[in-house]
Amino acid sequence: MLLLSSFEKCFWYDGACRIALGASGNGEIITANPNEIEVVVPRKADKIKIMGGNKRGAKGKLVGVDGTDGIVKVDESLDVKILDMVILAKLAHLS
Repeated sequence: MLLLSSFEKCFWYDGACRIALGASGNGEIITANPNEIEVVVPRKADKIKIMGGNKRGAKGKLVGVDGTDGIVKVDESLDVKILDMVILAKLAHLS
């Protein structure tokens, strides 16, 4: 099982996801089927990636959770957005 927090870029192609590994998405490219991928649900204070909607691809920090809503501080704009938790994925800590 591939956890989506371990990648930088994911491109859907013929029902599968081509995943570019590495801190900036310039590493090895692998292909995974949807049943081989699991999104890691973030918790408060986790770094996140927005997986859907008009902010798709943006990164930020989950500053709070209110039911099914996540309160996200978006890195690029420093805006605070309230987003559905189902479109948020935890980013892996890379060292």
